[in-house]
Amino acid sequence: MFQAIGGENKFLKTSMEVTTAPGKPIISVPFLGQTWVLEYNKALFKKAGITAPPRTWTQFMADAKKLSNPAKGIYGVDVPIAVNSALQTWDWIMFRQEGGNYYEHGKPSLTLNANVSTLTNFIKWVYPDRIVNPALVGDSTGTLGTTEFERGQAAMFFTQAPQMAVEHPAKYGIGYVPLPAKMPHGGAAIMSHVAGENLVIFKNSKHLSEDLEFIKFLTSPQEQELINKNMFELPVTKAGLKTAYFQTPAEKIFGQILAKYAAPMPTEASSATLFNDVGAATITLMRDDLSNHNISVSQVRSALNSVQQTIEAESGS
Repeated sequence: MFQAIGGENKFLKTSMEVTTAPGKPIISVPFLGQTWVLEYNKALFKKAGITAPPRTWTQFMADAKKLSNPAKGIYGVDVPIAVNSALQTWDWIMFRQEGGNYYEHGKPSLTLNANVSTLTNFIKWVYPDRIVNPALVGDSTGTLGTTEFERGQAAMFFTQAPQMAVEHPAKYGIGYVPLPAKMPHGGAAIMSHVAGENLVIFKNSKHLSEDLEFIKFLTSPQEQELINKNMFELPVTKAGLKTAYFQTPAEKIFGQILAKYAAPMPTEASSATLFNDVGAATITLMRDDLSNHNISVSQVRSALNSVQQTIEAESGS
């Protein structure tokens, strides 16, 4: 099939990694790409004397605290801390960077020290760090964070839809998701999961040749540029990412995250349940921190252990 549309080598390696389950035959064709990115407000950065978006978490924390003024309702960063679907991937990205993961050797591994410490530090972004608006803990839709960023009430925004930076490049920029200043043992330079949409053709199609020709057209450089430009997403082909539009500074970073710093999420049989339960546990911990302002490592470990035990019981592992 891939020979008829230009060959597998035409596509990004990262996007090809999500065309099937590990060890299984390819069943789909990459079409649209998406990743997490860091959007930032150029005016707020300039006012604070910050010349570029942070590349490490150490820089990020220093910048976020410098940019935050809770008394005036301005915070260093917005992130969808009450959106389950976002937290499922966001937690995993941070875990992977610090040497953790959702699974090890096919078994849930949520209670790894790297996972526990990483999630604890993330929750503290609200209290005591005060770099995230506590009101976001109640924003299950994620719309408040977007609105705050657009209003200039947040200087940075972790998102998978950098529409503001794409539409208003003079006001907003796109930066890389930070990485540890020194990569810990087992850590990985991952800034995002491989997100996007794929295409499939049913084997009983009555118009196979036409279907293949249509996919070849949709994955041509010109169409990849046009479609993804209008949808604020990314080409999944090497040639598509090299088109003129995706060579602008912001879009080039966006594309490099997908091509160089993205990895597929776990695909274990229990993964869908685990993802959902981790997201829900993170939201509960955020709400607990909202009340006591001092989440503990033991609380986080207990919450992750509870999810792990549930998954193990359901899967019989």
